Amino acid sequence: NMTFGANQTGPRYTALEQHKLVIGGNYDSVSTVTINGSAGAGVFVNGAGWFNLSGVTVKNSRADGIHMTNGAHDGTVTNAVINNAGDDGIAVVSYIPDGAICRNITVNNPIVNGTTWGRGVSVVGGQNITYNNVKISNTNAAGIYIAAEPSYNTMGVNGVIVNGGTVT
Repeated sequence: NMTFGANQTGPRYTALEQHKLVIGGNYDSVSTVTINGSAGAGVFVNGAGWFNLSGVTVKNSRADGIHMTNGAHDGTVTNAVINNAGDDGIAVVSYIPDGAICRNITVNNPIVNGTTWGRGVSVVGGQNITYNNVKISNTNAAGIYIAAEPSYNTMGVNGVIVNGGTVT
């Protein structure tokens, strides 16, 4: 039941300390958290394993609402609500230079309401990633995006599943 906030305008930053909430360990669990404003991602999952995010709300981030990267694995995101993300609403991204692919992540019942730049939900490099019952609206780009992006030096995708939902 915590709320984190930041100015909702200004430049977008990418340094680890610029994200509002960073998850970087194993067996981390976060529930019922609201983030309103972030200079980077609202929640940045950086190589964490066996993590659980539940009931997380992110509003007005300047980057992704929830960004999982750097080999994040064996995690679950349940009932996340993203409003007005600066980039992707919820993203799994595996960069080749990180040397580890994101894998075995399940996202249940995500709601993404608006992105100023980016997609609703995405997997840009990842293995065995599942999105269940997505509800996506008003995105700047694709509602659902699954790809490798050589121009951004990302890994490929394998075993990605999207089970039901709506995109408007």
